Amino acid sequence: MSEFDALPEPDTDNAKLNAFNETWEATLAAKAAEEETTRQTMIEAAKAEMAEWEKQQEVQRESKTSQNRQEEQVVLEDIEREMDPENGNPWERVVKLVEIKAEAGEGELDVSRMKSIFLQMKNKQK
Repeated sequence: MSEFDALPEPDTDNAKLNAFNETWEATLAAKAAEEETTRQTMIEAAKAEMAEWEKQQEVQRESKTSQNRQEEQVVLEDIEREMDPENGNPWERVVKLVEIKAEAGEGELDVSRMKSIFLQMKNKQK
């Protein structure tokens, strides 16, 4: 005989435990339903916010595209005007393309003499 044989059989027909389990299951189901409702609400809000953000991005993209086209048109007009041979000194175009005020960094070639010659040629043509 073992020591467990002396213990009474557990009562499998415990009404209080069954009532608690039913209450607990109902509480869990209510919490799960509330959670799902909250989740669906958050998903809908996120979709609406994402759609609004996409609209704003599209407006920004269109605005930036329009601005870039206008700036490009101005640059192309400047280039066309500068390429006109009747428009004066060709050295002015060269000086515009060269960064005159930049200093040579360490390890770079010193191009100050070249820049000064460009400036002299530009001024000489006037």
